[in-house]
Amino acid sequence: EIQDKMERNRIHINVLLLLAVLVVLDISSPDNIESSPEKTHRKATAEQPFPKDTIYILGHPGVPSGMGSQLMNMLSHKLLFNDMGRNFIVDTSAYSYRWNDTVGLLTGYFTPEFQVIDNKNQHPNIKKEYNLEHYPKLSSFEEIINTSHPVLVTALRAPTRKFISNQYDTRSLEFYNRMAREACVHLQFNAQTLKEIERVKAQNQIPDFLQGTTVAFHVRRGDKLRGESKLYEGSKYVEKLLSITSKHVDHCFVASGDYAAVEEVAKALHDHHVNCTIHTLTSQSEHGAYGSYLNSNKESTIAFLSEMSLLVDATYFIGTFNSNVGALVSLKRKCVHQDALHYANSYGVDTDNWYIIGL
Repeated sequence: EIQDKMERNRIHINVLLLLAVLVVLDISSPDNIESSPEKTHRKATAEQPFPKDTIYILGHPGVPSGMGSQLMNMLSHKLLFNDMGRNFIVDTSAYSYRWNDTVGLLTGYFTPEFQVIDNKNQHPNIKKEYNLEHYPKLSSFEEIINTSHPVLVTALRAPTRKFISNQYDTRSLEFYNRMAREACVHLQFNAQTLKEIERVKAQNQIPDFLQGTTVAFHVRRGDKLRGESKLYEGSKYVEKLLSITSKHVDHCFVASGDYAAVEEVAKALHDHHVNCTIHTLTSQSEHGAYGSYLNSNKESTIAFLSEMSLLVDATYFIGTFNSNVGALVSLKRKCVHQDALHYANSYGVDTDNWYIIGL
């Protein structure tokens, strides 16, 4: 009798296990998950087996501009086209800022996680792979806003920038944070760039600006005062610093294309009793940058990126938000000073709010 009872219990347990398996199989069947997000995504992918692509030409010959402008606009275009469901590819073959003849700006100095076209020797493969007989001819704006077009070729152009400004609140904190996330992924300095930056800092006896309390100033001069910005004297930058913090500052760094601006800031620091050690990479022979993108050799590129790294690392950054360099630095600072307020302790003498010129 005991054995019969044990056998009945064993059969009962097996039946329950079988029912449980059937329930799981039923829940997991395709008929029961039609409305799940994952299923919807799979269906959409099946309907569009070929991904849509956008190739962005960095430094298009028709739009000469500096590195800050090109990188800021590249990131904003990436946001737009990714939100349109498109892969984003960047062609750096036409841009004068390069690592060498075969390696362009992004691959040479940064950490892009999207596809990069480094040199014109790759163009025949691009024409074949994407069926672009006339590459690198740019797509029309009508093609760009038509999201069904399989492959687009674009660059920094006014109609697309206006389209971006209509699609996003480009002066919002949300847009800043999205742009910062893109910069933190794709515009980190790679190992060979960091090695070069450390070499430049060592040669100029510049310490680690992540240590102690440090401040970095970016003072615009030269052609940047022709339409983009009015002139702000060095005293304005120091006054902005003193409005932010009363802490003792250990080291100060001044980046500018004009040595006179470095002297202005140094005098203002002295006059306001800010007793920091002052550093700069600006030589006494520099009297304002005019069309600096035309002199974009590797040495000048490393020097510029070394300045940028110090502007990023400093405890406080004081510059202008009407500068593409200032806007880009403020994004990259978010990667280092994640918990700091006000755009990762980035401040403008021109305005309190971060934005991108032209958006």
